[in-house]
Amino acid sequence: MFTVQNSVCAICGRKSENLLTVDHDHTTGIIRGLLCKACNTGLGYFHDDPDSLRKAASYLEKTGSFAGLQKTEPCGITRVEKSPKGGNP
Repeated sequence: MFTVQNSVCAICGRKSENLLTVDHDHTTGIIRGLLCKACNTGLGYFHDDPDSLRKAASYLEKTGSFAGLQKTEPCGITRVEKSPKGGNP
């Protein structure tokens, strides 16, 4: 499996400096692939629920990043640009 995946995580495609984790379906026990720790943990937080993961992806695509210039969004959230040193602009 490691060779078939070219030594990379099946989700993010990055090579892991640590060992890849064997991901499996918690209901059936069937092995799905090899994942890095971050991707495997992320699936766990979403309880392996594809609908929840799609909603999270949609949320990120709609809201974007909070790293932009100060701007009030339709939902009333004000975005503030962070300075390079982590302080306020």
